[in-house]
Amino acid sequence: MNRSGAVLVTGGGGFIGSHACIALSDKGYDVVVVDDHSRSSPCSIEIISRLAAGPINSYSLDINNTEDLSAVLRRHAVSAVIHFAAWKAVAESTQIPEEYFDINIGGTASLLRAMRDAGAHRLVFSSSCSIYGDGTQTRDFVFVTDLANGLIRAATTPGVGGEVFQLASGVETSLNDLVGMIREVSGSDLEVKHEPPRAGEIQRNYSLIGKAEHRLGYRPEVVLADGVQRTWQWFTEAGATKGSDPVVA
Repeated sequence: MNRSGAVLVTGGGGFIGSHACIALSDKGYDVVVVDDHSRSSPCSIEIISRLAAGPINSYSLDINNTEDLSAVLRRHAVSAVIHFAAWKAVAESTQIPEEYFDINIGGTASLLRAMRDAGAHRLVFSSSCSIYGDGTQTRDFVFVTDLANGLIRAATTPGVGGEVFQLASGVETSLNDLVGMIREVSGSDLEVKHEPPRAGEIQRNYSLIGKAEHRLGYRPEVVLADGVQRTWQWFTEAGATKGSDPVVA
């Protein structure tokens, strides 16, 4: 066992989860992944395994299966869990709310029961937002590696149990400004179609990261323009524009 025991990443096959797995492995932690791949590709685990510093223990498992989940926690003596296994499509959630409740609420409750049964007591619950709409909406965009490192700090910093932290860049950016950055790095005059906001979308969203900076030592390092450049470069080099699966950028 490395460093401070194993860390379980639920939904570890997704975009943010995959980066968290690689960052954890790079920092010397044993990494265990549970993902039913209902919203990610099984190929993502192969990519993570190639990029990670150590082995990745992966299980294709529904987190509502409390018994099997508890067995995984025990098998690897998991000391902390970073929880990404959830659905997050705003419009879809208004159409099939019961399914979202079963996955997001029921799944989390199942995870908590499994952790209790296995004696694992440290949980980092991560939630995020998406944005679609008329271009004037704002969000606080953060590069995925900064987010992953912040989540690891939340999972490993002593004395922060039960607290809530906002992990972001601390900068409010409109969707129009983001499109401008994409145009600049791509060299393309993208055609933008403006639509009314989707049901459930909010107009403005930005984060206050002072608490995370003070309590966790969190420091976002990648400014948005550089993040857009790095993401575009990855898509170009990986051929993702031709249909590759953009799991890890």
